[in-house]
Amino acid sequence: MKKFLPALVLLLLVAAFVVVEYGDELNIKLDWSEMMGSNKADKPKAKKQGSFVKKIHYDDDVHQPVKWKVAMKYNEEGVADRHGESFRYWESGTLASKSTYVDDKKEGPSFSYYRNGKVWKEQFYINDKISGLCKRYDRKGNLTAEYPYKAGFPGMGLKEYTNIGKQRKQPVIKVQRIDELRIAHRYTLKLSLTGENVKRYKNVTFYSGQLIDGLYFNKNMSELEILSEKEGQLVIDVPKGYVFDKTLNIVAVAKNKDGLKLILNKKVEVSVRGV
Repeated sequence: MKKFLPALVLLLLVAAFVVVEYGDELNIKLDWSEMMGSNKADKPKAKKQGSFVKKIHYDDDVHQPVKWKVAMKYNEEGVADRHGESFRYWESGTLASKSTYVDDKKEGPSFSYYRNGKVWKEQFYINDKISGLCKRYDRKGNLTAEYPYKAGFPGMGLKEYTNIGKQRKQPVIKVQRIDELRIAHRYTLKLSLTGENVKRYKNVTFYSGQLIDGLYFNKNMSELEILSEKEGQLVIDVPKGYVFDKTLNIVAVAKNKDGLKLILNKKVEVSVRGV
């Protein structure tokens, strides 16, 4: 074997010379890193670290006013997350909104502003979800509404105010009972809203079920049949000899002109026997 080793080394050197000199013409590429046992390709790239402030201009033009200014930091994977204060501006340069992020999630108070600089919305976030008592104001700075949220779900307790600070009265759930036990073996609860300021609300949806903590919207409630934009119904089938004796919890969810949700709750006693 030893007598052939010099010849083998000479052959490798000649082959390398040919590749270097004529590799392009022969379409041959020599990977020196593999030949030398290099593992550079296997080495992980260094992850980015630290914090910085990202600015976004209107029309993505640095000569235009700043639209967004967001505090950022690189996470453990080296990806930039929002972390710290975030500001959005109107083209005039006045503040449009202000929020705080922790690891890319909204946390703490958040404000939105009119173009004149007055506060429009005041909301509080926990783990990126609205939680707590929120407020709305008019362009003059007068309080127009207060509304509670928990973990992103609206709750009972919407309060609306006139421009002189007087609280508006809310409508209530109206229940009309329709007894068709003898002719159709059914009992119907026709539902609507009634009372003062009922015209301020639209798109009413009725549900049967329990609110979370007795106050907040529960997505697991059963949506009832819609009759119109402001009416719904619950039809109870009562076969002959069957007894239906329950206390039902009826929930109404309506929107006002500003998109705020009014949540009302009413317990309805139903005790009937099929005939």
